[in-house]
Amino acid sequence: MSAGHNVIYETLNSFETLHSNATHLASKFSNVLNVLKEAQEANNQYISCSNKSISTLTEHSTWNNYTEGDTLFITVKSPLNSDGTFWFRVWNKDFEFDDDQSIDKISEKLGWMEKECTAVATAPKPSSTPVFFFSNNKKCYYRAVITKVNNESSVNVRYLDLGKYEDVSTDVQFYLVPFSILKKFPIKCAQGSIFDNAGTLSYEVKWQFNDLTHNEVLLAKVEDCTNANNQPCYRVSLRSLAKGIDVTKEIRNKIAEIQVEAEEKQREKQNVVK
Repeated sequence: MSAGHNVIYETLNSFETLHSNATHLASKFSNVLNVLKEAQEANNQYISCSNKSISTLTEHSTWNNYTEGDTLFITVKSPLNSDGTFWFRVWNKDFEFDDDQSIDKISEKLGWMEKECTAVATAPKPSSTPVFFFSNNKKCYYRAVITKVNNESSVNVRYLDLGKYEDVSTDVQFYLVPFSILKKFPIKCAQGSIFDNAGTLSYEVKWQFNDLTHNEVLLAKVEDCTNANNQPCYRVSLRSLAKGIDVTKEIRNKIAEIQVEAEEKQREKQNVVK
């Protein structure tokens, strides 16, 4: 091969290399554009969703739509709040939680959203809008709502699938949970109450409720569905399955007992004044 042919051959090889590199870069650039496009679509979806009412949001995010007269086997997953509400999970007929929609599967799906850059980041501020984040302690992605800002370095969250509250560092990156995820993986904990109107409950009542329900499988009969804290709230009557204790009756008796004691103390004060 002549020197001239060698030059032409080397030049062609250089052009092929440049073309290959350019094609590779174009492919990468195309992938980046696709990711940005998906992120923008997700963001637009959330802008649209943010205009919907909270009732629409919770309609798609509850574990099930229970109706009056339904009988459920439940486990209470949170302490009794001062307003008489609590969070519970429902067992299936085999006394198991639904493995097909386990928290691990939800975590895996949320993790892929972050890795593929399709998750929409959001600031840590109190809202009823579901968010998700990665817990370094538990090595799992969780869905939650941010209930309050404690300080510059900490916020309080309620885990939607666990029914418990916890303080989380603001160093954690929070993302919005898409409606598609809420539909495919409904929220596992539902809100319940055993009162029509509890008012503000005393710590004695809350302690007794926790003692009667802690680690117990309960038979819950749905009385009706109302709304509390911008979430559906099922008013139920509760009975311990193992011990046969009427939890609702015991709690109401405790409230009546405290009320009688308060009235007696009030009368004693009035007698002293006289």
